[in-house]
Amino acid sequence: MKSILHIIAICFALATIGCASSGSRPGEMPRGAALDHESRQVTSIPRGSEILIREFSTEEVDLGTAENNSNEKRNEAAQIMKRTAPALLASKIRTTLERQHALKPLPEGADSCNADSCMVLEGRFVMINPGSRAKRYWVGLGAGKSGVTVKGRLLGRGGEVLLEFEHTRHSGIGFYGGDYIKFLTDDVYDVGEDIAELLVTMAR
Repeated sequence: MKSILHIIAICFALATIGCASSGSRPGEMPRGAALDHESRQVTSIPRGSEILIREFSTEEVDLGTAENNSNEKRNEAAQIMKRTAPALLASKIRTTLERQHALKPLPEGADSCNADSCMVLEGRFVMINPGSRAKRYWVGLGAGKSGVTVKGRLLGRGGEVLLEFEHTRHSGIGFYGGDYIKFLTDDVYDVGEDIAELLVTMAR
């Protein structure tokens, strides 16, 4: 009996490690670390600079497990996130930058700025993947995890490219496999916070 309980405990621990929220390399991407892929043209950006955060496009985004239309709830969640993710991401980046006081994001709704006095952050969603609740619940160990991937760039004063990046966040554990929209929202927020934290570290 004790040996059986011991095996169950080990399996539960492995499942927890394998399914926790992580970057595109599970277990290797703590929040606020460098992004998955970066191409920096500068080592730093001026601290206190204004920055316009444009909503990232979801045109032609890969909807992952929702692409085959095999699950109504999964498909509905993916379509909702396709509409709402751009605003959620922009808001998370903006509020994180405001909290850190390193840069000055322009107010929500701003769609242009003086190219000689502010930077611009723009990009697109590459993937919004709701994953599979059933696999998360029954299989675990990272199976069925949700995921959000974005590509973006930071333009400097004058329009020159200062930074290009691609970044992914995953979620994979929750009660009865978790809620699709909550998982994807958490992924979007994690991506946004990581992007903002990178900009903060570059602002000197």
